[in-house]
Amino acid sequence: GKADPYQMQILSSVVSGVNLGVHHKEPERYKDCIRVVDENFDRLMERKEAGNITVSCVNILIAACGKAKELGRAFETFEILEDLGIAPDTHSYTLLMDICLTNRRYDAVFRLSEELEEKGLKY
Repeated sequence: GKADPYQMQILSSVVSGVNLGVHHKEPERYKDCIRVVDENFDRLMERKEAGNITVSCVNILIAACGKAKELGRAFETFEILEDLGIAPDTHSYTLLMDICLTNRRYDAVFRLSEELEEKGLKY
């Protein structure tokens, strides 16, 4: 079955290190983001050796990179899918496109949408 979007949002917040108990405008809410994203990225690489990574695992980390304001890391994580021999799904693309929109990288959004269409994926 499909994952519940609300649960995925909460999970990506936790994976990114966002403190959900702190008001969203407080700087303390995001203080652990980069450290936690790095830790989870390392865990993903450890799982790579075991060969038990799914597209959902990578998608959660892409979403976490977006919450942590790590655009470069989001692209790096997206590119890992190819290294793993896993095809990105529509959710992978739309997550990355959303992060690009947030960071005003409209050129990247356009390029990703073209790639999505070339692969025959619907969004």
